[in-house]
Amino acid sequence: MLKRMKIPPLKQRRKANRLIFFYKVVEGLVPTLSSQDFLTQVRQSRVTKTYSDFKAENIV
Repeated sequence: MLKRMKIPPLKQRRKANRLIFFYKVVEGLVPTLSSQDFLTQVRQSRVTKTYSDFKAENIV
């Protein structure tokens, strides 16, 4: 069906799209975003719980 419709294989289409995108980036045709628009710092704190009434008798 691809041959009949004269559509190039997916591998070639992907390669062409990568090259087109690379060209647009080099020529400044792709709009730039500031890092604050898409990068956000995630602060995660590790919470450790201690149990004072816990007894472990089978320690290897």
